[in-house]
Amino acid sequence: MSDEEGTETRPSVLPSVAVYSEISPPSPMNMNGNLADNWKYFKKSWKNYILATELDKNDKAIVLATLYTVLGKEANEIAENLEVTDPPDPDSLLKALSSYFEPQKNTIFERYLFNSTVQEESETIDQFLNRLRKLAAVCDYGTLTSQLIRDRLIIDR
Repeated sequence: MSDEEGTETRPSVLPSVAVYSEISPPSPMNMNGNLADNWKYFKKSWKNYILATELDKNDKAIVLATLYTVLGKEANEIAENLEVTDPPDPDSLLKALSSYFEPQKNTIFERYLFNSTVQEESETIDQFLNRLRKLAAVCDYGTLTSQLIRDRLIIDR
């Protein structure tokens, strides 16, 4: 293309296209070990990726194709066999995968684990606090979470 003065101008490149090449996509879903934790990590990485690359501003079909691409072979095989309420919607696929990978939690049991946790001899206070926070995150304590973590720290002493 050329403008009025005869100089050549280039069509502008969409900013999101440049971002795609600068930010690596998430690693494929790790299908070894704790699948629930691996899924939470993958889903968080995916959400960060689509936000950082502005992929969410594209057509849902492009987002869905990208999601299938980064899921990895084994997770893809699972995804293809799940009942998805709205197949062209990537959020619908994410919900179906969450239902598959994240087991139903037993709040009473999760609270038992939290309340019976003690600091290991080799564990620093920061490590113990981090472990308590992770355990409390699934206990549905709501606004009491930080107070109960504090109490757990004091009781363990």
